[in-house]
Amino acid sequence: MEITVHFLGILGDYFKTPKVQLELPSGATQRDLLKALGDRFGAKLPKRLWNHAEDRFVVGVHIAGKNGDLDEPDIQLCENDEINILLPIAGG
Repeated sequence: MEITVHFLGILGDYFKTPKVQLELPSGATQRDLLKALGDRFGAKLPKRLWNHAEDRFVVGVHIAGKNGDLDEPDIQLCENDEINILLPIAGG
């Protein structure tokens, strides 16, 4: 199944693209998505953003799909899902 991932804000700079399309197996989960992102981009990402040992983002990076937040690694994705990944920034 095809998934589109949007890297919002400064994440587009880290990934060197604002979005990417990934082909994942049917029934893929958030964990599968992160593994695919790690395989493709992980080596290029800084440790302050990506946990290289666990193929996942560090705490604070937010992942949301069409149907809401993807907080759990076993949440199943759907064909043609659009996933938004962002790094919340505080300021005042």
